[in-house]
Amino acid sequence: MITLEIDAGLIKLVVIDNYFGKLNIRLSKILECEEISSINTITNIEKVSKLIKNEISNIKLPFSRVAYLVQNESIINRNIKIINTDHKEDIQGLIKYELNQYMPINIDDYILKYRFLGIEEDKINIQVILMPKIISQNYKELSKSLKLRPIKLGVNFNILQTLIDKEIICIDNNLNILLDIKKNITNVNIIKDKLVISSHSVKNNNVLEFINTNIKEFKNIYYCGTSNDKLINSLYGEMDISKLSLYNINCSNYDGLNDFIGNIGLAY
Repeated sequence: MITLEIDAGLIKLVVIDNYFGKLNIRLSKILECEEISSINTITNIEKVSKLIKNEISNIKLPFSRVAYLVQNESIINRNIKIINTDHKEDIQGLIKYELNQYMPINIDDYILKYRFLGIEEDKINIQVILMPKIISQNYKELSKSLKLRPIKLGVNFNILQTLIDKEIICIDNNLNILLDIKKNITNVNIIKDKLVISSHSVKNNNVLEFINTNIKEFKNIYYCGTSNDKLINSLYGEMDISKLSLYNINCSNYDGLNDFIGNIGLAY
């Protein structure tokens, strides 16, 4: 399977097989690419498709599937409460109603996904993701050009939650922060009781201020993703931070996988 994480000016390409839980990384590479918009859509499908095809051409195996990971400031993540109901068919309507009360957007322009966080008396706590439909459509066009079948479009914290559930990321039940660093932004994931309870896309030069202002009494900070010595060094001077480790993963070429953790999550 081919996995693509599309970021500002970069494409993280990993060709990966998953045979009964054992991963085989056949190729992992970061491609520089100027044909990426501010919301991480591809602006020149033909050129980017050719770039990717050239990279995978030396792998003498047929590929039929592709999965994508994307996270940017256009993807909205909110924790909300809705009225408790036994009718599952009403939930999406209740979510849309609640979001319309305070968000000046046209929800019909977004793909809406959600998951339950718990029940509190007569309310249901729900985590909502809104992804612009234009992103999904754009990646479908890229898949068509690559002659591959798109099987997954993941976002940052959903992928991280999968890796936590499978104990590939081992985090205790305390309040922890996991920084998934991109080229221009960092996804600040707040994790409690091994559940990603919120995720925020923050410009890299504002990460320290965001943490100090918005998150109190956390135990650990971990980081993964694109190398950014300036950001990491600024955090080291202010707080205890460590590189995220991966566990319970069978892979013949383990080195450097921290940079491609999102791609790895797409394989599960």
